[in-house]
Amino acid sequence: MSGTPFETLKKACLDLGEEIFGEDKDSNTFETVDTVFFESYTHLKATNTKAEYMQHIQESYVRGGTNFFPCFDTIKQTVAEKAR
Repeated sequence: MSGTPFETLKKACLDLGEEIFGEDKDSNTFETVDTVFFESYTHLKATNTKAEYMQHIQESYVRGGTNFFPCFDTIKQTVAEKAR
């Protein structure tokens, strides 16, 4: 994914960040917000402030191929850890 599709995804993530964090820059509905970007491996990032989340999304870029299995494994593992 590159070009317009990736830029559209980033815009959607930024819009989601506005909803999650709202007007208060230092609070959110959740303890952390985890994002997983992936290619041949995953890039997991946990953030807990609006500024950190927005910066992470804005600085993300396309790096290579798309391998879904590591992404799904990372999401599964992250959800299991958060459920404990």
